Amino acid sequence: MIGLAVVVLAAAGLSAVSLTKAVETEHESRRPTRMSALDRGLDLGKVLDRPHIVFRSTSPGPTYGLLAAVPLGRPTGKRSVSSLSCDRVYASATTGICLSANRGAVTTYRAQLLSGRLVPRLTVPISGIPSRVRMSSDGSLGAITTFVSGHSYASLAFSTETTVLETAGAHPIEDLEKTFRTTVDGRVVTASDLNIWGVTFGPGPRPRTFYATAATGGSTWLVRGDLERRTLTSVGRDAECPSLSPDGTTLVYKKRNGSPRRWRYHVLDLTDGSERALPETRSIDDQVAWLDNDHVLYGVPRGDSGEVDVWKASVRNSGSPKLLIRNASSPAVVRAAAH
Repeated sequence: MIGLAVVVLAAAGLSAVSLTKAVETEHESRRPTRMSALDRGLDLGKVLDRPHIVFRSTSPGPTYGLLAAVPLGRPTGKRSVSSLSCDRVYASATTGICLSANRGAVTTYRAQLLSGRLVPRLTVPISGIPSRVRMSSDGSLGAITTFVSGHSYASLAFSTETTVLETAGAHPIEDLEKTFRTTVDGRVVTASDLNIWGVTFGPGPRPRTFYATAATGGSTWLVRGDLERRTLTSVGRDAECPSLSPDGTTLVYKKRNGSPRRWRYHVLDLTDGSERALPETRSIDDQVAWLDNDHVLYGVPRGDSGEVDVWKASVRNSGSPKLLIRNASSPAVVRAAAH
């Protein structure tokens, strides 16, 4: 049954902190489609009326961390910045997800489910530092990964919690380790150090399958998930944070490049099983987004300043990577007008 939310707590000795029932929130007075003092360039409402790219602004100053968008046809042009702050964001034409922290005496974390117009409509508490977020192409399913122990995939001492949910509303919580069977190289995994992260959904409406990363015993695998059968099955080794192309034929993921702290993007052709490296040679810890079936987008930090730029690379090994959006991270390509 697809109507589900799944939570993984992968570290030994740690207990899952359940998500509470999603609470409806009223944000009509904060509609990000209205121009405000923080908005720059284009009216966000007009940007959303056509295909666009949603991202997190990393511009220094008052717009840092705010949700932003540019027209898909003019990604290097003027942008519009909303009033909504996100640590990670993803969007479709019908809905979106914004992950953020409420920093105070006690820091808490939340996922805000957005309308296609990027207006918050539901708030779901999450238990950990936002790491990855993805949605199915039709917006019906979302996937959230947070760090509940450790802060980096470069360390072996991390633990993740991954949530798959129907975006229409809240549903009962299920523990993936208890309800999904994980099989690696033909063996069912029962180890307490199992971690699952970096979900990417299959194409089409209400997809039943997805890909993700599974890690245990210091090794990582590319796994294929089945939401109906509640199974995770390995299909390859040494692959992290996969992302499936819009046509469902190609995966891009990062592979460790001689060190736990260095990665190289690789392309897997699902039609013939061939694998090759992307022309991007920098070590980047990000889950790519697809611009189209031939190009991917990803965030590249600019030193230690906190500023990040979105770059574009061809999966056909044609040409060098190019800067696409300056001062931006966590891109999501929306190929239709927002609903």
